[in-house]
Amino acid sequence: PGLAETVASLLKAGTPSRSAQKIAEELAAVGGSLDASATPDAMWVSGSVLAEHTSVLLDIATDVVRNSDFPQDEIDLRKQNRMQELELQRSQSETLGDEKLHAVVFGSHPLSRTLPTPESIRSLKREDLLRFR
Repeated sequence: PGLAETVASLLKAGTPSRSAQKIAEELAAVGGSLDASATPDAMWVSGSVLAEHTSVLLDIATDVVRNSDFPQDEIDLRKQNRMQELELQRSQSETLGDEKLHAVVFGSHPLSRTLPTPESIRSLKREDLLRFR
């Protein structure tokens, strides 16, 4: 956990041909949305527009999936924010119970880890995101 969710959260941070602002403006111009999410075993990109603007959405989605350049300042900010989120999550009994359940059910399998570790967040590098993408 950690790499896929970081890639998903930063997909709209810009590409060589589109800044984050341009991505937002192009989506807003057609009343569209584009989102990305990740779980420990899956990552997806979804979006919505009126049918007549499907080609615009697909063009933007293709660009961010294939060409996101993950600016270092955005990576640093995401890592800082994720560390704070992780601290909050780990203070909640539901999260702790979920972690214990997954550990019992999945043992040493990677699915036993429901959250990234602070070390895995700190160690993420831009090259990791580019390779994963």
